[in-house]
Formats: sequence, structure tokens, C-alpha cells
Amino acid sequence: MTPRFLTACEAFQPAEKACWEILLRERLKVGSVPAAELEAAMERTLTQLWSLLRARSVEEWMNRTPAEPPPGWLPKECGLEMMLAYFGTGQRALDLILAEIEPGFHGQTEEERAERRVELGLAFNVLVQRGLDAMCGDCVRNRSCTLNGRRKADAALPAAGSPAAANKRPPARTKDAAKN
Repeated sequence: MTPRFLTACEAFQPAEKACWEILLRERLKVGSVPAAELEAAMERTLTQLWSLLRARSVEEWMNRTPAEPPPGWLPKECGLEMMLAYFGTGQRALDLILAEIEPGFHGQTEEERAERRVELGLAFNVLVQRGLDAMCGDCVRNRSCTLNGRRKADAALPAAGSPAAANKRPPARTKDAAKN
């Protein structure tokens, strides 16, 4: 991602947030999310996105940047559905704004545009994963994950070396598969 393109994305941040809010409120069909809290959450997410895209490496950025807690407007119970709606509509809004920005960059090949879209999408996915881990991590690690009010006993993967992990065997290979 070139610094010039990243600067253009940052300049469109107010439009990005407005588009994102419209998409999110439409998807959730809820007017109860306080506008100030939603604005602050989007501001933090986009600021982290631009910071990640400016970093030399994802690993370096993750080591020096703490994970953002989930937005304060999430329910006390499982907020997975709201969080997925938040990030899903954020990605859609980014795509829409990207379509507005790209025509200003003349002389770029379709390959360069596709590469830029992939880079932006991957960076956003890093933020999604960190956000979900910040929200769901403790519940999954403690096997106390509840979805729709039901306890999910299978929420955590078995630890390496545990009896449950030892009982998981790879599928048997057939002679035909061994030849390939």
C-alpha cells in the first residue's frame, strides 16, 4: 500500500464512518447503540487499520499495539453476533469507499488495484481476529462460551498432548491417496 493511497483512505475516514454506521444500523435494526460510542469504536478501529498498514510488519505491529477491547455498546452476554455485524459492515463500507478513491489513481493496472484490495482486506481481518479474541478469548479458554444463552462445552479445542487430543487421529490413507 503506497503512502499516497493510505493518505487518501485516511482523508475519506469521515465518509467511511458514516457509511459504516448506516450499514450497521440497517443490519442490526437497532437504534439503541449510542452514536458517540459507535463513533469512538469506529475511530479506534480505523486508526488501528491505518497504523497496521503503515507498519513494517504485522508481527512487529501486533507486539507493540495492544488489542482493542470490544466496543462498550456490546451486551453483557455473548456479543458475537453484534461484533460480526460490526466488522462485516465495516468491511463492506471499506469496499464502498475504496471504489470512490480508486478512480483518482490513474495509470494503475487492475493487478495493482487487486493487490491493494487484498492488502487492505488482510489488514482488516487481522483487526477482526484480534477483536474477536479480545471479546471471546476468555470464554473459549475457560470453556464457558455461551451462545444464545446455552453453554457450549465444546468451545475450546483440546490442548496438545491432552487425552482428548491424543484420541483425534488423522484419517486413514488409502493406497490411491498414497500414490498422489
